[in-house]
Amino acid sequence: MLKIIIPYINSFILLITWLYMLSNTNYLLYLNIFLIIFLIITAKIIFGNYFWDRYLLLFSLIISFLAQLLFLTLITSDIFRYLLVILLSGIWLLIWIFIRKYFDNFKEINNTEYLELNTFFYYLSFYFLSSSLYSLIIFINFSFIMSIIIIIVTSFIYTKEITKKILEIDKKFIYLVVFTVSQLFIVLYYLPVSFYLLGAILVSYFFFIIDFNINKDKKFKNYFVIFFISIIILLISLVLKY
Repeated sequence: MLKIIIPYINSFILLITWLYMLSNTNYLLYLNIFLIIFLIITAKIIFGNYFWDRYLLLFSLIISFLAQLLFLTLITSDIFRYLLVILLSGIWLLIWIFIRKYFDNFKEINNTEYLELNTFFYYLSFYFLSSSLYSLIIFINFSFIMSIIIIIVTSFIYTKEITKKILEIDKKFIYLVVFTVSQLFIVLYYLPVSFYLLGAILVSYFFFIIDFNINKDKKFKNYFVIFFISIIILLISLVLKY
């Protein structure tokens, strides 16, 4: 019974706590520590006997939570923040429900709904994280080296989780993704554009390189051309501007 209702409890507590934090900055640290602990407890209940075996999934969820939290603190529009909190709480509910279904039918390793939703969740969270890191570097002089380390660790964990259903994926591919994403993070840092756009470019590349190797879809070429042309237009506009 608890395993069935815990996703709803977790999502509701997350919603109420985040809404409270938006209007009251007291006890921010303690409230977020509580949310992380409750996230771990929820995972323990839902994962069951697989809790310690799926530690990367747990780390992915914790990183996603922290990325979303960081992004929320940097948004200046109150209306957008409230709407985003409501949306994210709903997504967390779906994530927990699909993870519960996944562990209830653990032999169905390629559960389509679970994999697709989680993959979307990771890409979205990676966007939040990368955009937030760029803004922290710009506005409060956050350590550039530490930001790169965070990107490396996060891209490694997310890539492992996203590609785990593909048994033939070589470990070298994961290292390639991590290396190129970290290098792109450094290059994009020197572009004088919005940190929202920088995060979008980084996560777009992260998506394209993984999606190409997972799906081997011919349509990927069309997506890549669009992505490449968009980058060229962006660079040309920067040159003309300066």
